[in-house]
Amino acid sequence: MTTTINVTMKKSLYFVLFLSISVIIPFLFHLSGINGTVFIPIYIAVVIAALTLDPVSAVFLGIITPLANNILTGMPAHAPMPMLQMLIVELMVVTLIISLLRKTSINLLFIIPISLIIARLSSIIFVPFVNTLSIQSFLNQRLISLPGMVVCVVISFIYIVIHERRR
Repeated sequence: MTTTINVTMKKSLYFVLFLSISVIIPFLFHLSGINGTVFIPIYIAVVIAALTLDPVSAVFLGIITPLANNILTGMPAHAPMPMLQMLIVELMVVTLIISLLRKTSINLLFIIPISLIIARLSSIIFVPFVNTLSIQSFLNQRLISLPGMVVCVVISFIYIVIHERRR
């Protein structure tokens, strides 16, 4: 009984920690004037959470992270395009892919970058519904975020190395 409570408490604490970090990091980026569309800081904690949490918790974190950021900081904005909704879809996709594939024989060196690319492209479903967003501008915005994807991959691998050493 006590072990079950401890495991549940540990999972809850990790979830709250990742949610807090996923709000703080983008806030600090925006506060310091660093372009969030280039470095996509909202992805960092969510990707690491997908490596740590169970799939349901990871996907739930991916869904509520943009909402928590919007409520607490006003970012991501709703307009001029549905950035909030796009990030919900993207973070849900990246957490789903990573959390489901992380324990397979597929190398994480492959899973993380590919899942980031798929996630960034997944919000293309919004393009037909946004008058100010063309396919070309959507793809350009994704290309702009390549440095952020690289940063996210590097930080994720540092986390993996540290996590493996602790075992």
